[in-house]
Amino acid sequence: MPGPSGDHETESATPRPAQIEHWSSRPWADQGASRCGERASGRLEDPRGLPGRVPADRVPGDPGNDAPGVVDQIGDGVTDVAVGDRIFGTTMFGGTAGAVVLSAWAPVPETMTTEQAAAAAFAGIVAVRALEMLELAAGETLLIEGAAGGVESLASQIAIARGLTVIGTASENNHDYLRSLGVLPTTYGPGLAARVEALAPDEIDAVLDTAGSGSLADLIALATGPGRVVSLVDYAAPALGARLVTGTSGSPAAALREIAELSAEGRLTPG
Repeated sequence: MPGPSGDHETESATPRPAQIEHWSSRPWADQGASRCGERASGRLEDPRGLPGRVPADRVPGDPGNDAPGVVDQIGDGVTDVAVGDRIFGTTMFGGTAGAVVLSAWAPVPETMTTEQAAAAAFAGIVAVRALEMLELAAGETLLIEGAAGGVESLASQIAIARGLTVIGTASENNHDYLRSLGVLPTTYGPGLAARVEALAPDEIDAVLDTAGSGSLADLIALATGPGRVVSLVDYAAPALGARLVTGTSGSPAAALREIAELSAEGRLTPG
């Protein structure tokens, strides 16, 4: 339906709990949603790499998944945010548009820049989803294969804040960075089991694989069972009894709020 500016936006007969996607550069905030502008955007998607997900008549368009910014319009029924508030959230497509409409968001804390919020939204929701799938409990030990990236560093910080011990593999030049997050670092490759055993003499309770380096079988052997191993990138996981991280957090808004709260408490810094 065209807004006052004449731009086109997708139309929905009823409000949806999932992200409300708008492809116009100046969409309107529907019921239960908010719109923000003056933004930065983080993770980008190339529409040519999204067959079946991006309608052909919407390419070219505005790419991007992360959408932090300042609220300039709110929809009916929105009570927890006001015009002028800084918020961050995600969208399937259109994160780099002049304005974007969100149906899940959280306030950007004073400890987080707009650019950091752009790095924290989509990656943070994926990180929370991976931790949800592993059903971790305080006191357990998590091994992250490839721990220095955006999703992985957020998963590490969230897990540590929840009371877990985190061991992370990375190249040696990233070990000081991992230590600064509270992660016990080690290197990739042959001999991993012995290195991990030296860091966690009891056992590894769960594994998050983000490297996709062909080490999944070895990682499963380190864990308490394949059901406690998830991978972001290795599509052989199901054949080995492990799982792929699919979808987003059961509550994206709750995941975003947890990230914001941990940042405000000084326990999380987006990469």
